[in-house]
Amino acid sequence: MRIPIRKILCLFVFLLSTGCTNNKDVLLIETENTCKLPCWNGILPDSTEKEKAVEILKNIQQVDTSSIQTGFAQQFLYPDYISANLKNSSSGYCMIYLKNDIVQMIELERVTISLSEVIEIYGEPNEIIFYIWGNNLGVNLLFQDSKLWIRYSQIRPSTNEIRIFKNTKITSMMFLNDASSTLLFKEELSDYFQRFGQYKNIIRQSWNGFGKCAIPPI
Repeated sequence: MRIPIRKILCLFVFLLSTGCTNNKDVLLIETENTCKLPCWNGILPDSTEKEKAVEILKNIQQVDTSSIQTGFAQQFLYPDYISANLKNSSSGYCMIYLKNDIVQMIELERVTISLSEVIEIYGEPNEIIFYIWGNNLGVNLLFQDSKLWIRYSQIRPSTNEIRIFKNTKITSMMFLNDASSTLLFKEELSDYFQRFGQYKNIIRQSWNGFGKCAIPPI
């Protein structure tokens, strides 16, 4: 029996409007409810050992398992690391930092996930941090007592406010223990910019929801 072309086209349009439009990067953070922040896909800072972290990475569908490697790089917050490429359209990658072969921090870079998608899974952020260098504005949102940092950057506005929308895309996610969160704020958002002569100001304030967000005069 031949199926009318019109029905085939309708089915095709329906598929495009449902599953085919899902953001695959969201699958990176849609973990089981038993995995609470700062846990990511069963990898928990302060707890998971190096070999176990590698084993878990090999079973994450969104990870290119052939790219998993371990290494040492002095410029990182924690020199020992595990790295892997992500299977997404933006050449994303995952970095897992270790101390004494225990995971301390997990970083997902070059991901494309909207703020609303993150909030749907983890709830509202507690704080927002702005840091300004040149014509750029870095935006960091902190969740659940700084166990999760997400961030993106944009052109620095000409006024003392920005607009944050539900569909604003983030580019980086960091899952942290308490020590890593303190270290990240000190090293990356403060000392780093001072050391390279680019530091201008850091503004840390409570999260008040989407829409207009005031930036104190710089």
